[in-house]
Amino acid sequence: MPTADRTWVHQAIRAIEADTHRTGTTPLRLFPLPADWGIRLYLKDETVQPTGSVQHRTARSLIRFGLANGDIGPGTTLVRAGGDTTAAALAYFARLLDLDFVAVVPRDTPAAVLDLIRRHGGRLHPADSVSAAAIDLGTRPHWYVLDGRPEFGLDDLFDQLALEPHPEPTWLVLGADATTVSAPVGRRLRLQQRPTLIAATVDAPLVDEVVTVSDSLGAALRLIERMRRAGQEGSVVALISDEPAPPLTPRATSAIPTLVGDDPLAALGTLRDDVRASTLALDDLVLRPVDERGLSRTDRLRIALRVAQVNDHRELAAHWTAELGGDAGPVGDPSHWAGLGPRTAGILAHAEQMALDPRDLGRDDVHLLGDLGLDAPQTVAVAQVVAYVSYLVRLLRGLAALDENPDTTPAPPRVVGSDPQLAGSEPPHFTATLRPDETEFPVYRWDPWVPPARVPGVEPGSDSRTPAKWSPFYLTLLHDPAVLAERTALYNAIMTGSPGVAGALGRADRELAALGTSLVTGCEYCASVHGRRQIQLSGDTGTSVLLAQKGPSVLGDPLQQAVVALAAHTATTPPTVGAGDVTALREAGLGDDAIRDALAVAAMFAWANRLMMTLGEAVL
Repeated sequence: MPTADRTWVHQAIRAIEADTHRTGTTPLRLFPLPADWGIRLYLKDETVQPTGSVQHRTARSLIRFGLANGDIGPGTTLVRAGGDTTAAALAYFARLLDLDFVAVVPRDTPAAVLDLIRRHGGRLHPADSVSAAAIDLGTRPHWYVLDGRPEFGLDDLFDQLALEPHPEPTWLVLGADATTVSAPVGRRLRLQQRPTLIAATVDAPLVDEVVTVSDSLGAALRLIERMRRAGQEGSVVALISDEPAPPLTPRATSAIPTLVGDDPLAALGTLRDDVRASTLALDDLVLRPVDERGLSRTDRLRIALRVAQVNDHRELAAHWTAELGGDAGPVGDPSHWAGLGPRTAGILAHAEQMALDPRDLGRDDVHLLGDLGLDAPQTVAVAQVVAYVSYLVRLLRGLAALDENPDTTPAPPRVVGSDPQLAGSEPPHFTATLRPDETEFPVYRWDPWVPPARVPGVEPGSDSRTPAKWSPFYLTLLHDPAVLAERTALYNAIMTGSPGVAGALGRADRELAALGTSLVTGCEYCASVHGRRQIQLSGDTGTSVLLAQKGPSVLGDPLQQAVVALAAHTATTPPTVGAGDVTALREAGLGDDAIRDALAVAAMFAWANRLMMTLGEAVL
């Protein structure tokens, strides 16, 4: 190891030791039991760790081993296979050392865990085969996979018990985290020849007994009841981590902290878990992918920043400006783009127009990107960044409107075009996609303006997260298969999720929202597809056709009026969705969960419309 690298390693180990000293020993709390029982119950409260988990110890051990072994140095990208609190703790230590961290997560990872990983600076990389994907990333130069068996010490526990009536516990009780900590703890107990037995709420290595209850405190109380029946005195320690904490601990309401702080994506916490999890995963897949496919993270974040600016989303703009640092440059001032070079200036100009009005882009504009040196995957990547951020700004704006509209002070309902939306803005304009004499929607085909990817060498539809058939549109998006898979999952969750769940928006009304958004954006292809789908689901052959012919003035049903108004105000650039839209939906009988569904649909079609309209064209 070069001397400079060894100096960095020494500084890194010192930073970890300093963090350990700052956080100190996790407390051992005495749980109140009757004194005549002769049994003491202690709660070893790991929730006070910076990441709220006993896995903080595991992560510290893995990082220290990698440093001492010469595997981690300045500029190393750290990788962990698994979406759990160990990954969140590793992200914490990676950020402490100013290293990049990628968590390769299963696609069904709970959104709360994804929140926690991102909160501590980690990037998300969803995969079907987590271990294989992590191993593949680990073959890259200066990438290191954190795995193996960490040392895991609880010596501080026995130091804390030294002056207690029963310093050698009868039982040490672990919760759901036992699968990763039981083996190192068990080995340590055996090597030190301690009599303490391990119990856990799940089956795990070196566990002496499994107590099938929901948390470690409940398991400890069951063991204490057994000790009482046997007339046995002693002590029991319950390790409190990654579970609802009992009243004596600081964290009493949540198993895992949600995303907090100045990250605008914290507002996603009210969404359904499947929508939220895919949105969080896509944020990294689109803006910070492990495979940049020729479009750098700086390029992507500059595009995202410009799209946030033209949509007047100041929180996202500030967030990405801070993430870019000095690379943000003159993104906010087009007159200075030339100083970034012709390639970057051309990308930003294309992205800005796509965000503002995709109707103004055509085949020649895509060819201009080719003249700047962008190939098909890079062109698709630019489109995905613009489209994803267009979705995100509208989703966040709509969720903010829900918060702005408490029941105690309802805003007046809004009808499309009946009032000014924002200072200086125009009411939404609907594009008539049907003539007065047309009574049904035409069936279009879609022709791409960029060469599609090759059909994969597998049976189409064999992966449940990819399209059922490889249409030209999906083959075009297949230039980035990871984004295509996650976006498909998000689309399905938004358009078909929560079937039969109380409070969810009906499928036909979701299609009406998709149609309303597409008519404002001007996407004839999407309007045709979702107009026909709304008719199929509702059995109503008139509403969608009239809406596509004449606009929202033909709608007589208050719920349909409110859904279309919400969609229209979401579709504008910048989005003008507000408290009045929420009031109208509530007065039409929708609860907040259904309103969130409608917002998600409208935001998703700001994404879908832009891809359809700027990567190809609808042809009869």
